[in-house]
Amino acid sequence: MFTGEQVGTLLSTHGFTHVVTLPDSTIGRWEQGIERAGIKLVRVCREGEAWTIAGGLHLGGATPLVMIQCTGLSESGDALRNMIHDWKFPIYSMVGLPQLPEPGQPAGRHVPGVHGADPRRVEVGRVLREAAGPACRNG
Repeated sequence: MFTGEQVGTLLSTHGFTHVVTLPDSTIGRWEQGIERAGIKLVRVCREGEAWTIAGGLHLGGATPLVMIQCTGLSESGDALRNMIHDWKFPIYSMVGLPQLPEPGQPAGRHVPGVHGADPRRVEVGRVLREAAGPACRNG
């Protein structure tokens, strides 16, 4: 798993000024590292708010990143369409996938009836970690 410092450094290097987020158990761990990198966190109550707030930040000259869970992507459909498709704002996003195991841990959560993460999700996590390069890997 990436550390908050790694994420903050990566986002700062790419010029992001704000992270608009509805934190979850993964994103929440990154908050301090993102703030230490000089990026302002804007917390929202619903994912749909994130896109419109990011649009306002963009109009004000900022470079925001929307960071949400994949389940919130469906909830934010109208706002996403308005900002990206209708207004053509260059709003970037990082959408988290559920049930990605920590390195060295078995896939899935220890919840009765859940026998493991969808192998496609685990593969996506592996590909993303490899694409990020050595600077964004633990160990």
